[in-house]
Amino acid sequence: MTGGRHRAPTVRRRGRRRRLLGVALTALVALGAGPAHAFWTATSTAPDAWARAATLAAPVLTQGASTPTSVALSWSTSFTPTSVELSQSDGTLAGCSASPSPTATGGCTATGLVPNTRYTWTLTARRHGWVTQQSLTVTTDKQAATVAVGGLPATTGPAGASFSATATVTGFGTPAGTVLFRLFKDPSCTTLAQAAGAVPLRSGTATGSVQPAHAGTYYWQAEYTPTDGHHLPATSPCGPSITVTEAPSTLRLHGYDFWGGGYQGSRPTTLVVQQSGLQNAGPQTVTAFTLTFTFPAARVPATAPTSVTGAGWTYAGSSVVGPDRVLTFTWSRPLALNEEAGPLGFVLALTDNGPGTVTSKMTASGPEITTASLSASRILPS
Repeated sequence: MTGGRHRAPTVRRRGRRRRLLGVALTALVALGAGPAHAFWTATSTAPDAWARAATLAAPVLTQGASTPTSVALSWSTSFTPTSVELSQSDGTLAGCSASPSPTATGGCTATGLVPNTRYTWTLTARRHGWVTQQSLTVTTDKQAATVAVGGLPATTGPAGASFSATATVTGFGTPAGTVLFRLFKDPSCTTLAQAAGAVPLRSGTATGSVQPAHAGTYYWQAEYTPTDGHHLPATSPCGPSITVTEAPSTLRLHGYDFWGGGYQGSRPTTLVVQQSGLQNAGPQTVTAFTLTFTFPAARVPATAPTSVTGAGWTYAGSSVVGPDRVLTFTWSRPLALNEEAGPLGFVLALTDNGPGTVTSKMTASGPEITTASLSASRILPS
């Protein structure tokens, strides 16, 4: 009995061992199966258990305000990353950190970009060895250029004269392209008068020239056409202005001479002066001009000339300039294009009629004409 009572508990312990072994085997089988593995892992007490149990959601990377040389970036993640990395496709990164603060949201502005250029930014978020990425591609805008016109050597001149201006173009780096220069008739630059043609930019500047054919006030404007791919076309403000006067007329002098007169014995006491007329060769009507006659002051007195002949001529007086006495006559009425002014004659007294050469010069001058002159010489007595 005692031995039987002893064996019975032994049998029960063996049965319990069999049951424990079965449970252990079942656990081992379950450990090799997918669902069981997920169950045991998901219930792990490791701090990143749930992040390891599923794929990390990609960050949201968006574009904000931009300029031709900068782009604002912002991002967010559905989890708190342990590290964040930001890269730019050209290998550079200015204005932003390559290792931003590991927070669920962030942002920065990428700077130092080239206008009209394609860039890709990639944000990499990590959590305990798990990695997720998002990329954003942006093409920057073209840069607006600024055109300024200046450097005018002359702002006033006659029709047919050359006027020039220099345009300076500023923008990203040194802009390349051409500049078209134009002259307009009005201060709003709407009525075109003349174009100077396109001039290539060199080191950001270009100079154009025009020759206005008619009198008036004109206004410069320059139009920039880029060739570098980085800039937008641009036009300068209207101005500055130039004032073009009528081209001076040319007076065609027909002839000039003088000789001795009023002889006493073999010596002349006067000089007889004769201008043979002149013509207005254009291109405009001449309203005023003068004829001056120079003689050696030592031979000609300050007294007014006598025997003045010639319609339209008026004696205006004399003066001494250096060694010469200068007698001035004015034309008293408008002289139209191709019109003739008649001859002018007068007589001068001689204070020194000794032998020798007398040289004289006749000059036509005035604000509306091109200066013209003729010279004559005589050997006294003549």
